[in-house]
Amino acid sequence: MSSAGKAVREYFKSRVRAGHIYSAMRFVPRGVVERVQRRRLKELVTYCATESKFYRDCFKRHGITPEAVNSIEDLGDIFTLGLDLIERRKDFICRPDHIAFETTGTQGRNKWLHFTWHEINKMANSCMVGLLMLDFYRTDRFLNCFNYSFWVPGFVFQRGVERLGAYCLGASKTSPESIYERLDNYKINALIGYPSLLMRVTDLAEKHGAPKIKGIMTAGERITPQVRSWMERVWGCNVYATYGLTEACGGVGGECIRKNGYHLEELLNLVEIDNPAEDGYGEIVLTTLSRRCMPLIRYRTGDVGRIINEKCGCGLPTRRLESVPGRVDDKIKIGTAYFLPNVFDRAIHSVEAIGRDYQLVAYWEGNKEVLELNLETDTPSDKLSEEVMSAIFREDKDMANNVSYGMFNLKIKFNPTGSLRADNIKLKRFVDKRLDHEGRRDYRIEGIKPEGR
Repeated sequence: MSSAGKAVREYFKSRVRAGHIYSAMRFVPRGVVERVQRRRLKELVTYCATESKFYRDCFKRHGITPEAVNSIEDLGDIFTLGLDLIERRKDFICRPDHIAFETTGTQGRNKWLHFTWHEINKMANSCMVGLLMLDFYRTDRFLNCFNYSFWVPGFVFQRGVERLGAYCLGASKTSPESIYERLDNYKINALIGYPSLLMRVTDLAEKHGAPKIKGIMTAGERITPQVRSWMERVWGCNVYATYGLTEACGGVGGECIRKNGYHLEELLNLVEIDNPAEDGYGEIVLTTLSRRCMPLIRYRTGDVGRIINEKCGCGLPTRRLESVPGRVDDKIKIGTAYFLPNVFDRAIHSVEAIGRDYQLVAYWEGNKEVLELNLETDTPSDKLSEEVMSAIFREDKDMANNVSYGMFNLKIKFNPTGSLRADNIKLKRFVDKRLDHEGRRDYRIEGIKPEGR
């Protein structure tokens, strides 16, 4: 980094306050942001046409002339699927990598994403600015509760706090009791981590007393308004949320002090909503504008959201993203765990005393997510329930860890043989009642068509 660059970074860390950043960014016209996006998109397409075997093949197959691409619409029906990243990973890599992270895949089908230190540092700088805008400074003391096992958020947040020049204790994904008991000893005043884990820490704070916390940052899962309100009441501080994914090096957008949508990091990523419904919700599609190690063009995230085009009351010129905890594929997410229903297929088939039909129901019970597994048997018992639970945990170790840490409850409910399907030909394998908590419909069940994963 040049001496001038170091001076700017030191200025941000030691002298800039949130009001200064907001004041400066408010004066950036929306047209400037869009022009930079178009320029970076054109540069990305030209780069991928020469350096990426996957996109070179893709452009040729779709009849795309890279030099003629001036907007995202010029790419026609080109999309990148998660299955492409799994089956043709090496064809995406354009230059030597320095680090890689993995998605929380199922059955060994997790995706590997590769980055350079330059790309990591860009995201860390973005994280630093986001923290400054939420009134976090170098004098604060953070506890980082994100998982470090091949996953990106803990690493990037740690680097972001490092850029800020603040103290940051790395807890990784550990028990809520271990986190809570260290808050006073280390004089922690800022928490960052998964909502489901921090909710369990909040349970302890509500029961035993909450140390003085300045603010909480969450990522990795969507936090409901009800849970946020409860956490803010217990801790007496603001709880902020971010939206990201490993494919985007963690950060896609984050909340401002108004907490009314994720401000998109539009100079690093271009976000589209594909096939939106009447209310604007559709699949979130991502193009990584600044990446050169493993760039992605029009990547189908599988997440559901909509764009908020109205300018935020905070004055920032960026568009905002509103997401819902819905998917357009068959993956189920609860707590920090993604899984496919066939995890339960294998477990159920290993237990002889139960039928082959089953249904999963997700719902909120107070401030805790519950996944209820409905089974059929004529001989229900506690022993049978324990046998089923053991079979599930053998199939999915990550689910076992999440349940043991209290990040969600897994319950077994037995029903009479033949009662789940009754007279219906088709049985819904997964029913998500969590959205009833907010008066929203389940997009995954109603079927925004998945294009393949």
